[in-house]
Amino acid sequence: MEMAFNDLDSETFFELARLAGKASSGGNDCQAAFKRIHSPTVLAKGNQDLMNLCEICGVFAKLFTGTLYN
Repeated sequence: MEMAFNDLDSETFFELARLAGKASSGGNDCQAAFKRIHSPTVLAKGNQDLMNLCEICGVFAKLFTGTLYN
């Protein structure tokens, strides 16, 4: 996320979509790691917030570069 923020701050947005995609995957991986046990509500909300933020970054990157993360 720090690298994505730096790319966003640079106003070039060249890596924003890719980095946002990686950060979102991290939220998914964290949620999956707790799937066998009950994930704490705070952790689940934090993961969802992270994925939502990454989605916004992906849309933002698409608007300015024409690319979207997978």
